[in-house]
Amino acid sequence: MEAYELAYCEEVGAYLEAEAARLRAESALLKAEMREAGRQFAAENPYGALYQSAYSVATEAGEHVAEMEKKLARAEHSLAEAAYLEKLRQSPYFGRVDFSEDGQAAEAYYIGLRTLFRGEDSRILTYDWRAPVSSLFYAGEVGEAFYRAPGGRVAGEISRIRQYQFRNGRLAACWDADLRIDDALLRDVLSGAASRRMRTIVSTIQRDQNRAIRADSSQSLAVFGPAGCGKTSVGMHRLAWMLYEARADQRAPDLLMFTANEAFRAYVSGVLPELGEQEIRACSYADLFKTHLKGYAVEEALSQTEALLAGDLRRERNVQALYDPEFTAFAEESLLALPGRFRTLALFGETVLSAASLKEKYNGFPPDLRVGGRLSLLQSWAREEIRHYFAARKKEIYRAVMRSTPLDESTDAAYAKLRDRFLKNAEDMIASAVITDPAVLCRRLFAAHYGENEALEALKRRLDEKKLYYEDAVLLLFLLAALGLCREKRPPSHILIDEAQDYAPLQHQTLRLLYPGTVFTVLADVNQGIVPAADSLNAEAIAAVYGARPFFINKSYRNTRPIGEFAKRFLPGADYELFDRDGPAPVFVEEADAPAAAADIVAGLPESCRSVCVILPTVTETKRFYAALKKLLPDCAAVTDAKTVADARVLCLPVALAKGMEFDAVIIPAFDEVSQNARVAYMMTTRALHRLYLLR
Repeated sequence: MEAYELAYCEEVGAYLEAEAARLRAESALLKAEMREAGRQFAAENPYGALYQSAYSVATEAGEHVAEMEKKLARAEHSLAEAAYLEKLRQSPYFGRVDFSEDGQAAEAYYIGLRTLFRGEDSRILTYDWRAPVSSLFYAGEVGEAFYRAPGGRVAGEISRIRQYQFRNGRLAACWDADLRIDDALLRDVLSGAASRRMRTIVSTIQRDQNRAIRADSSQSLAVFGPAGCGKTSVGMHRLAWMLYEARADQRAPDLLMFTANEAFRAYVSGVLPELGEQEIRACSYADLFKTHLKGYAVEEALSQTEALLAGDLRRERNVQALYDPEFTAFAEESLLALPGRFRTLALFGETVLSAASLKEKYNGFPPDLRVGGRLSLLQSWAREEIRHYFAARKKEIYRAVMRSTPLDESTDAAYAKLRDRFLKNAEDMIASAVITDPAVLCRRLFAAHYGENEALEALKRRLDEKKLYYEDAVLLLFLLAALGLCREKRPPSHILIDEAQDYAPLQHQTLRLLYPGTVFTVLADVNQGIVPAADSLNAEAIAAVYGARPFFINKSYRNTRPIGEFAKRFLPGADYELFDRDGPAPVFVEEADAPAAAADIVAGLPESCRSVCVILPTVTETKRFYAALKKLLPDCAAVTDAKTVADARVLCLPVALAKGMEFDAVIIPAFDEVSQNARVAYMMTTRALHRLYLLR
């Protein structure tokens, strides 16, 4: 290894250590100043400042508290920055690209998690992986190249692309590669043990992943690919890239991530902090139901999945009826044409606004304007008309008010009260002129489309009891969104939707209605949709809902080749590539006592297998298996609902909750290769990083 590379590593390490020490000292100084300021304030204001006015004390105390809060925030920020830099010291950079702009000498750009700028000599030691010049490292090859900077296209030539490996803060190896990612490095990273949280992939981002991460953030993007292709990592790194770009443009983006359950939310929760960013808001359909369907008890999505996987034909028919595209198109069209029943508004026997004029105005709005928008515009129009009426007839109204106002009451106050009450009555009348109760509309629309039948009666009962199936709640939320009655006043600027194939087409339509001006990044593998009655199994249709540019990643990196090839058998015609990483073939175990066999497998695993998952088709089967396995492996844990997060070496999970996750070893009880549901089998087997055991 060249001496200058070792020297550069020492230089960067020394800078990180010095900067971390400076930040810790700064934090300690700020906290010391806070303590001293607190003692001084208490000394100057004994007993609540007995000889000062209450106002003076309150003002001074408020200013003191505000100043202390600012100092505390600065101190905590400095401390967090110091901790981050100390962690960064373990691997301060992972790549380098030597690039010469046309006609200039080559410059070495070291790439890491963050830009490290040494102020004393205005030198950049490492560049953030999201910086424009860093794209050369991910997308370039030795030879002619360019990158897009804020000032425009920068062309030149790459003379070297180099990669680095660090161990415990020491440079262990470096090598040059004509193509950016060397398979040996990627293979080494993938061969490691699975983490409890998703790891960053900045050092191994592939060319196609890089293109998706840095795709135009002003346009919606739909990323499709097989299990293990890095879709979720791409989505999370794309959010980090957007946050970086926004800071450069001095914007403050509001990002939101849609997730299905708490276990997966916890799994991805470390990615953004690892990249030096704050966590963003997360949301689920359950959260939307709580916000917009208050008063209703709604079944979890997992319960719906369980019923459909168990072959509940009644539920399947209900899902198909409520999610049917013809029915939802009929419902949306009907909602746009909802009539308004308005009343004439009169004051002292004189018409102020006639029912006919209100109806004419309501019907005169653009036909594609939703009911919520129409009613809001109509209320605004009515307010202006009423204010104009009161202004034009102020004398007459004032005299009428004066005649009915007691002598001890202000006529001005009575006049204002009358006007405000009239305005409020007008707004309330307009708001109630159109039926917008989603339960009422749901019953009427279902009856109009399907006629009176047993399914309608069951739906009516659930609506009356306010105990909804998951699909019932989805339809009610869609109706509210189609009415334009539940949009956020300040919607997020960008939403990431993971495992998008698990949302029904109607759910995608609803999200688009709820967030009409929002840009989306949608991640999906349609082959992982395990309940066809409720899932979206068409990539092009998903992209079309969001007006998204479809982007396909065609290579899986998660599994060893033997496991990957076994999983592909369940998808006839699947043509995606597998990363070439060797490992043991899937092991079939013939054993009548499955829990005992699973316990034996766990006992025989090497220590490097730090995460083991027993995956079963349903929650019921998971609970039953876990009860037996717990007697043999007391430290194992189970997750059987969307709200639970467990941290144990051995986990029992139903297949629906294992989506998006990966484990060193996977055990699948009662596996029948012939009769197994193909999509479920593909989902289960692709969770295994290194070892797969099939009990039968």
